Amino acid sequence: MDTDTSSERSVTLFLRADPEPGAERPRQRVVERLSALEREGALDEYDVVVWGREIRLGGPLEGTPYYRSVLDRVEEFETWAARTGTSLDPLFQRRTVESVMTDEEYEVLTLPVACLAVYRDDELHRLYPCGSGDGACSVTECLDRLESEGVPTTVGAPVP
Repeated sequence: MDTDTSSERSVTLFLRADPEPGAERPRQRVVERLSALEREGALDEYDVVVWGREIRLGGPLEGTPYYRSVLDRVEEFETWAARTGTSLDPLFQRRTVESVMTDEEYEVLTLPVACLAVYRDDELHRLYPCGSGDGACSVTECLDRLESEGVPTTVGAPVP
């Protein structure tokens, strides 16, 4: 575990734009908890990024700023996962879509309902939910950990 408490801690919460049955209240609670952590000084800042359910890979909109921002984040997450030996399954799913009307076939990337990226000094440190040899880690577990640690005040205090 990294023990440097002098670094800036920030969190980016990624939420799907479309309503998911049963997911609205939990997503609202996550935003409320992040806001409280920022107020208490346990986080330097947090941001909420809204994205869609899926994004077409290699499609006509791929060069747009929205698509580039989503694909750049996913690439950042995949690089982090490879470096740390962490699995992003089933967080990001790739699948082929076939249209019988247009006789087209293309690949899409399904984006998670909620995803929490923890940064230190603008570098991705952890991503939730994720899986590793130690089991899966949820967004709620990340928030629990941040809340239990509170404001880091001494060198050696654990930082998620």
